[in-house]
Amino acid sequence: MKKRIITVLITLMSGVMFSGCQEAGNSENKVVIAGYGFDDETERYISLCRAKHPEISIEIKDYQQFGDPRDALKQLKVDLVAGKCGDILISTQYFHAEDYMDFGVFLDLNTIEESGDIKERILPNILTSVEYDDKITAFYPYFTINCYATKKNIVSDDKWNRDQLLEVFNATVENGQNFWGNRSDTKIQNFIISEICNDYSMDRPLDREWYTELIDTSRKMMKLSEDHKADESDDLIYKNEKVICREVSIDSFDRYYYLKTAVFDDDISLLGNASDENTICINPELMCSILSASQNQEDAWSVISYFMSEEFQRKIAYTESFPVSSEAFDLMYQNTLLDYYCDENGNYLEKKDGSYIINDNSVKFPLPKKEDLQEIYDQLTSINNISQQKYDLRNALMSDISTRFLSDDSAEQIFEKINQTYMLYTAEKE
Repeated sequence: MKKRIITVLITLMSGVMFSGCQEAGNSENKVVIAGYGFDDETERYISLCRAKHPEISIEIKDYQQFGDPRDALKQLKVDLVAGKCGDILISTQYFHAEDYMDFGVFLDLNTIEESGDIKERILPNILTSVEYDDKITAFYPYFTINCYATKKNIVSDDKWNRDQLLEVFNATVENGQNFWGNRSDTKIQNFIISEICNDYSMDRPLDREWYTELIDTSRKMMKLSEDHKADESDDLIYKNEKVICREVSIDSFDRYYYLKTAVFDDDISLLGNASDENTICINPELMCSILSASQNQEDAWSVISYFMSEEFQRKIAYTESFPVSSEAFDLMYQNTLLDYYCDENGNYLEKKDGSYIINDNSVKFPLPKKEDLQEIYDQLTSINNISQQKYDLRNALMSDISTRFLSDDSAEQIFEKINQTYMLYTAEKE
């Protein structure tokens, strides 16, 4: 199956303001990194790269400074095709590089001899996730996963697919159960939009019958949540099955163990896109592509090489994100099993006591064992799909759904409006 790369937009550093479009040509030892919106975490990582390579002048071109998001993203697309973005592109769901693969704007990193070392060191599923038609146009140094969590005895992951999902939803309606918890309208709408975006990434039309029934059932689920209010901030509502499903972000083995043990009583099921089967996707972070128009590809590669180096990967292993190298990934796993905390050099810091905070109370659980983490370890080393959420399509769908979901429009009418928007975007894609 052809793997798509969604170049992930992440934040780098706001120290350099956007100064308009510039040609691809750069002075020697200068690397221009383009993207949309730069956060503190990425700024910190860029500063580590600067310290490692003081001979390289790293400049940031932040298109967020361009103004209105739609105009800024449009300008980014224009500059990318015109070869005016600089040397490296860092992007996320706000900007899909896969739409520009055929324009030849990204360098095939396979052509760089040193890339072989990186490919040997990273997890095999991570390597698969960045392969596109036998090319590699990006690498990412760490990742998280966003998904849904529930108890297996309520929703097993083998039922989280298009054929059986509506049966699960209809059963909760018949039993009067609060599936999504408070703010169900937002969560349901996000779920529907995610499914549509997944269809978009798979190049397939929307299933009229399935989506119409999903919209109709979702409205009933939303009414139930209004009748059965729950304290959204209290993890005990999931533990006590007052609410069935929870949106979760998993960025470490410790986070997974907390959810599994403290929230779901060792009976956790992780759920992703409900396509042909339950598909959990990777959220790649700091994904970097070298632009074909770059006049300083050598130094651009030095920047990417640092992020993929074992030195940097080891630092990630001690943070709240999963590193992509096999060695650093296993280091993070082994550290979770230790009965003490240590620094990135392996030095003892303090003993672990197994305490977690639930509903403002400190509760102790046994320290994790290998069998407690085996399932998530296997999942994280097998997932090879990258999260695909087209930013402008998602915004358009949110406008369609949010204004009509609570109206008197029928499920069929809502689907018709959604499908009109969807077809416009698929036409543009072609």
